[in-house]
Amino acid sequence: MRAFAAALAAGALLASCGTGTALPEAAPCPTPFLTATPGTFRLALTQYYHVVSTGAVELETSLAGFRARYPDGKFYRSESFRPAFVEYAGSANCQLDSMEAATPPDDADENTTSFESELEGILSNYRTQLDRGLAAIRQRNTSDYRDFNRNIDTVAQQLKDLVDSRIARR
Repeated sequence: MRAFAAALAAGALLASCGTGTALPEAAPCPTPFLTATPGTFRLALTQYYHVVSTGAVELETSLAGFRARYPDGKFYRSESFRPAFVEYAGSANCQLDSMEAATPPDDADENTTSFESELEGILSNYRTQLDRGLAAIRQRNTSDYRDFNRNIDTVAQQLKDLVDSRIARR
């Protein structure tokens, strides 16, 4: 009986130390706004670029907000850090879903088609980096988390550069 009580106490102590890897799941994403609406070509193209540019700003704002709470790209040991990262990554993944669901008009020009192709690659890489960040958080791997921070900065800059260059020319 004493051994059982000791094991129970040890289990409670370990659980209170936060050694578990269980994290909350990210909230479900709302249904993305679809851009393929009937109407003029110009309106459909404007809607497409609006969803993409707004999404890029939202991703940048979301990352900046997370980093304001947890600066310097450090892996924090506080109990709130890991669930906050899951929330950030879930929100970012929802934004990526919305951006991926956006489609230019079927008869879009070569510049728009090229933009869409490049965008798809960047969004895929962004999602990959978020997945790597989540894995680092789940495993409490500080080295992988530092890699995530470097990589997400790179892909975020690629997205910003693409959107700025293509949308500014329109």
